[in-house]
Amino acid sequence: MSDSDSNDVTHRKTGGRSVLERALSSQSRSLTANDHRVLNALINNGPMDRPALAADVGISRPAMLDLVKRLVSEGLIRSVGESETVRPGPNSVLYAVRHDLAITAGIELHPSSAEALIAYFDGTVIGQASIRDEGYKEPVELIRRVLELALVDTQRSIADLSSVVIATPGVVSPHGDMSFVWGQPAWKEGQLERIETALGVPIRLENDLNLAAVAEHRLGVAQQIVNFAVINCGEGMGASLMLGSELVRGLNGAAGEIGYLPSMVSPFTAAEIPHDSKTVSPDKAAGCPQNSSYSEDFQSFAGISTLTMLLHEMGVPHADPVEFLATEQNSPVYEKFAQEVARRIAVGITAVCAVVDPGFIVLTGVIARAGGDSLLRLLRSHMAKNLPFPPEIVLSELRERAVVNGALITALDTVRAEIFGVDQKSPLQKRRSYHLGA
Repeated sequence: MSDSDSNDVTHRKTGGRSVLERALSSQSRSLTANDHRVLNALINNGPMDRPALAADVGISRPAMLDLVKRLVSEGLIRSVGESETVRPGPNSVLYAVRHDLAITAGIELHPSSAEALIAYFDGTVIGQASIRDEGYKEPVELIRRVLELALVDTQRSIADLSSVVIATPGVVSPHGDMSFVWGQPAWKEGQLERIETALGVPIRLENDLNLAAVAEHRLGVAQQIVNFAVINCGEGMGASLMLGSELVRGLNGAAGEIGYLPSMVSPFTAAEIPHDSKTVSPDKAAGCPQNSSYSEDFQSFAGISTLTMLLHEMGVPHADPVEFLATEQNSPVYEKFAQEVARRIAVGITAVCAVVDPGFIVLTGVIARAGGDSLLRLLRSHMAKNLPFPPEIVLSELRERAVVNGALITALDTVRAEIFGVDQKSPLQKRRSYHLGA
């Protein structure tokens, strides 16, 4: 069983299923290879007429006539108008996949914020919303509210959703449930069932950086790249890995949690770190697996809080390291600070490359975006010194939308696989099939 298979969630037949169930029940047979090719072409290219479909799929026009009639009768495609042509005779009828086969949602979830995208089956986004700092204590409260806001102008409700994929920080277990989110005792095993019960729709949880990797692979700078890592540089450090175009989750779902690397900058053990440094306070310890006592050591080496202190030590007190990197290139301190930021980030990249040698690194997060090309140049220099085979390092072009787009892509994959009976790694996942905002 693959990682993607083991992380699938059994979907309950509740909510959002009327059109979907009709499409499923109408299929008295398995779809043929040519059926799949036609659906693939329509999802990727938009409306097409029968001659264009016949040429794209490679079958005769009479055979395409029968195939299209069958798919129309089964409720999978429909006519959407006529083509504009200058040739004599009537215009050709255009066909498209029924966008109302399903409505899906992708959510990026954090303890104090959430963003949601709502899309039709064809990938067209019809609703979006974000909320921040509203005092929600349980994940389900935040999820419900952001979905309600995103659905306001769609004339739909949460019950109409056929697939919802939620990107969460921390570790998602091989069973698809929240396992551990640092400092969030309530975000633990059992959340999946609570969320599904409360909302009554199919839910899938996935690590946020894993979904960022999905978005980069399908929409971003890692298209056509089969082996790569996404490195997030922000409040803390994290990574996700894709090898052979497959996400690497690890035995416990914790692959890529580079925040737990030893930073090698402190003489203290994890249990001895002073309280004014990175320590495990009682409330955070309650959120640790089996109440373990350990620190996110590398987070204390390369996260925003430490970089803020670093600027203070360099004579720039009360400065925001993100703003400083983005706007203070002419400061006499800039080069020294940027060099140190790059050195610290390079420790995490080196660790990832030394173990899995991905060859291609996508940098994301507020620190990476603020540092821009200057930070890239410094990182490349460090990696050339650190490794005999330094990776190519690039900045994400999806910016802060990578995670939520990855969640929506995965939701669309899930419901398309359910309807079409194809594996989620099928050609249905080409770039043109997702009309998402960058």
